[in-house]
Amino acid sequence: MLRDYQLEVVKTILHKKKQHAFLCLPRRSGKSFLNLYIANASICINYDKIFHVIIFCKEKGQARAIFSKNVMDNGKSLFNILHPKAVYSPYTSEITYPNGSTISFAGSDNMETERGKRGSLLILDEYATYKYPIEAFYPFLQDQRKDTIIVSSTPRGKNHYYDLKLYAEKNDNWFVTHKSVVDLELMTQKEVDDLPGDKNFIAQEYMSSFESSNAGAIYPTPCVQQNIEIQHNLPIYCGIDLGRMHDATAFVFCQVINEKIFIVYAKEYEGEIFGNIIADLKYNLKLLGIDYQNVQYFLPHDSEIRNEITGLSRTDMFRQYGFNCSMSPMKSVLEGIDLVRSVWTNIVWCETKSFDAIESIKKYVRGIDGKPDTSKSLHKFTNTADGLRYLMVKLENNRIIKSWKERIDITINKYKRYHR
Repeated sequence: MLRDYQLEVVKTILHKKKQHAFLCLPRRSGKSFLNLYIANASICINYDKIFHVIIFCKEKGQARAIFSKNVMDNGKSLFNILHPKAVYSPYTSEITYPNGSTISFAGSDNMETERGKRGSLLILDEYATYKYPIEAFYPFLQDQRKDTIIVSSTPRGKNHYYDLKLYAEKNDNWFVTHKSVVDLELMTQKEVDDLPGDKNFIAQEYMSSFESSNAGAIYPTPCVQQNIEIQHNLPIYCGIDLGRMHDATAFVFCQVINEKIFIVYAKEYEGEIFGNIIADLKYNLKLLGIDYQNVQYFLPHDSEIRNEITGLSRTDMFRQYGFNCSMSPMKSVLEGIDLVRSVWTNIVWCETKSFDAIESIKKYVRGIDGKPDTSKSLHKFTNTADGLRYLMVKLENNRIIKSWKERIDITINKYKRYHR
């Protein structure tokens, strides 16, 4: 019933070679089957006592689709692998065994309603889609010193799931596996390459890639370098997206060298008052050896709107602190996105100084209308992208980078000269 890689996980957990398991496995690898198999086997092995298992899904309603309605390769229900006298109650979202043991299903989207549940085995299914870090689930364990957590998912960028992977790889209590459909010989590389549809989706769901952008991403996966040395003899430019207390203010710093745009530093501030943002920004720039007064800052056009109480615009506030500010030309969001996309292959991000910004760019996705998705859950990923857009629009306006049309004209002229 088990494939080799599934058997390895089962033996490792049931024989207690490792306490916990981190499973990064692709579509078609049987993650849900494996999770339910371990849950049922754990109860059967410990049948002389009551043993409770909790399986979390992103939403509680997903449990029915993922587990009770799932069908195995042999055409039988996934619940067919359970103890013959185990009974599933859709009303309570729970499987009960004659000895009093249970497998209960819960949703990570409303943790407060799940409080009070305790289990000796905790399974987090598709954990990369949750909004909570791993420590939020510790209260659901009966005994944290000996109980087991199994985390399984496909990647969604370098979020809390990726952070857990880095931790688990260094911890002897964790079993870690990270495989793609090609690694598991479920598909060939050619079959993967021939799949139609969003390549980011395919990279995450089939190739288990943490580097890929999310499905529907507006920009391709960023070009990243581990570190970029700042050239202190060259100008530094910064695009700023201004937010308020409930929103983030984003800063994107760059240098332009031989038509390459190096993002040397990027940071977001959420829920911070203006003075605290300025103080922290100055401190971090000083650590980088950057004189904040020598940077050219580009602000959005609405930064000129004056506060009704103070009479100051946010541009005025920046200038009072010694920032050299100018306005980024007014362009529509889609025009700005087209410009950024046209120079995307020339943009290089410094991973060590822009990690969170890079992950925001990967999650900057389209809505159903083709425009950036600014719904409540995704709006937080728009700030760095907006700062980058203001930066590129102003660099093009100041002829620091060539416009899309200029680059096309140059290419055409080179072509004509070559064929004379």
